[in-house]
Amino acid sequence: AAFGLALPAHALNVALGKPVELVGVFGTGSGYLGSGPPPALPPASQITDGIAQSGYWTTGVWWDEHFTGVHNKVVVDLQGNYAVNGFGAMVDNNDMYLIEYRDLSGTWAPGWAVSPVAGSGLMWRSIDLPAPVMASAVRISAFAPAALGMDYAYSVSEIEVHAVPEPATTVMLAMGLAGMALAFSR
Repeated sequence: AAFGLALPAHALNVALGKPVELVGVFGTGSGYLGSGPPPALPPASQITDGIAQSGYWTTGVWWDEHFTGVHNKVVVDLQGNYAVNGFGAMVDNNDMYLIEYRDLSGTWAPGWAVSPVAGSGLMWRSIDLPAPVMASAVRISAFAPAALGMDYAYSVSEIEVHAVPEPATTVMLAMGLAGMALAFSR
């Protein structure tokens, strides 16, 4: 319990185990995949299972917008309102993604443009926001200005939403620690 008090505020991943909705056409590839049938699409729940799958881009929940022409979205319902202070995502390395959050009025607002990085396959990126934002859901989608010349083959294997613990949680933890101290002293 004392260790829990020392954790940074952004350590609480409120997306863990939350429901995921896939909006669009997923698991459809172009010639980019090479010969043979495309691999099976993993379940959407993989995105919030707490395991950041690395590897080839089709290891995650994948889609190819260049091939389908459909602008896909992956939506995670946080099942409550949270003061979000950061995001993490395991996504394909060579494309851009946009993470948006749904504020308390139900409006989607931009949270983070995830930039491409060197390497290949699924790579982890994270960001701490300059100030917390209130969110009830997040969604990730492709963000590909044509000038950047990306391949439009997208994949997400994990998304984290870091939130500030609620004051009531901290108070309850402190009360529990005080109760344990009193019990041990007796």
